[in-house]
Amino acid sequence: MNSEVLFSIIMPVYNVENYLEQSINSILSQSLKDYELILVNDGSTDSSPKICEKFSRDNDNVIVIHKTNGGLSDARNKGVQQANGKYIIFIDSDDFWDNKDALKRIKSVIDENYPDVVTWRYKKYFEDSKQYGNSVGCDYTSKDFDAKALIISQNYNVSACCKAVRKRILLDNGLQFAYKELSEDIEWSAEILSLTENIVASNLDFYVYRQRSGSISHSISEKNIVDLKKHIVKINELFQSAEGNKKEILSYYLAQEYTNLIVTMSVYVNYKEEVEWVKKNKHVLNYACSNRSKILRLMISILGVKLSIGIIGLLRKL
Repeated sequence: MNSEVLFSIIMPVYNVENYLEQSINSILSQSLKDYELILVNDGSTDSSPKICEKFSRDNDNVIVIHKTNGGLSDARNKGVQQANGKYIIFIDSDDFWDNKDALKRIKSVIDENYPDVVTWRYKKYFEDSKQYGNSVGCDYTSKDFDAKALIISQNYNVSACCKAVRKRILLDNGLQFAYKELSEDIEWSAEILSLTENIVASNLDFYVYRQRSGSISHSISEKNIVDLKKHIVKINELFQSAEGNKKEILSYYLAQEYTNLIVTMSVYVNYKEEVEWVKKNKHVLNYACSNRSKILRLMISILGVKLSIGIIGLLRKL
């Protein structure tokens, strides 16, 4: 399938044989058929490659790419290179969509607003308890609820899986996910903010984010801290080079992710080098626009960085 379609849905696949069919079927059941599904097998060692091939044989709009293991970022980048869609959408292979009209509704937002980016909500599904959490994200659709308003209201979801992005934005600017780094969506989403303000916030609510023990997003390690710091350094570079409204937007985003770094550090104890870096860069909280970041700024001004991190960690445990 090489003809242009409206959507290219890219799904990196790595050892998810227990969840893969549900994820794929949630896309194939869509009422709107103007899409292709690109399955990027990232060197899986279980039955995932066979499952991908079966769906490709049975569906003309399913494309399979087999590659050696390079991580989530590498798989996503590979999928974008092969995409024929006007808009790129990502889905993780252990997540799923729970609305058959999701693509149809995204298309309606695009037809009405002609955005570069559409964002939507997500909800968590807890694998162990089989329970759903509350939806997270903007609660209405409006082209007036722009990038700045999204950041201030803390409704700009950094997840790549909650966006449809015009492909030319990615290709014309060589925008890729950072290779073999965790929390890669944070930097990628900052790049999006630096490239366009034509972002439409949507109350679409169909993305189900599976919470399962052992997944990358549920294990905090030193690499999480190190990679988060790398992304914030990059965001700061984008902020320094930006102008006008984009500079203001990125300043808010920078303070937000600096706050997230400290919260992440509060659950991991081996971070001496990163604490020193945080101390040297606490000035970014001067750009705080959310109550969360403002409270952190006040805590640090009174208690200092290290004690503030310790208190946040204690509160999280309680």
